Amino acid sequence: MAGDPIRKGRDARRRRGAWSDTDSQDNSKATAQEAASTDEVHVVEGVDAGYSAATAGALLQIKDGSTVIWETYVYDHVEKSFPDGVLQGTKGNAVSAELAASGGAGTLGKVNLYGYSYVP
Repeated sequence: MAGDPIRKGRDARRRRGAWSDTDSQDNSKATAQEAASTDEVHVVEGVDAGYSAATAGALLQIKDGSTVIWETYVYDHVEKSFPDGVLQGTKGNAVSAELAASGGAGTLGKVNLYGYSYVP
């Protein structure tokens, strides 16, 4: 709706700056992180993570600073989208996605975290 103030607010926030971060590691923790910014809030729109071979199940966590705000287990690959504004960090904190080591040498783990930032 053109006259919807909530929608206008979401659109204004989105224009502040979209970002995506990625990391890939061989049998080590992979961390994709959007760095802290003093006056910004980072909103997570989605994450995808996986391994180059199936694993017994390794933990994927999204963090607001050092606080876990969402987690799941990854056996092969996972993609998760979050509705607008549902998963966001605290003003001034970094947000990150951490994918645990695969448990096997030569098995690569990769994580992608994406979203946008706004000034409240």
